[in-house]
Amino acid sequence: MRNLVGEDHWLMWDCWMSLDLPYAQKLMQKSDELGFKWIEECFNPDDYWPYRDLKKRAGRVMIITDE
Repeated sequence: MRNLVGEDHWLMWDCWMSLDLPYAQKLMQKSDELGFKWIEECFNPDDYWPYRDLKKRAGRVMIITDE
């Protein structure tokens, strides 16, 4: 996808609360390598601790939740 849209366009994931922490960490790592801007709604918005743990390893990728 990055090759199709170029470096000027943001790439983002909307995960719709469907991930667990180990999968989200793998997705975030690969997304950082590919230049993604953010990952949205990895977990239920009330699950504070996975968001905290993912944020600690975020690198350049922003971790977003809507609720």
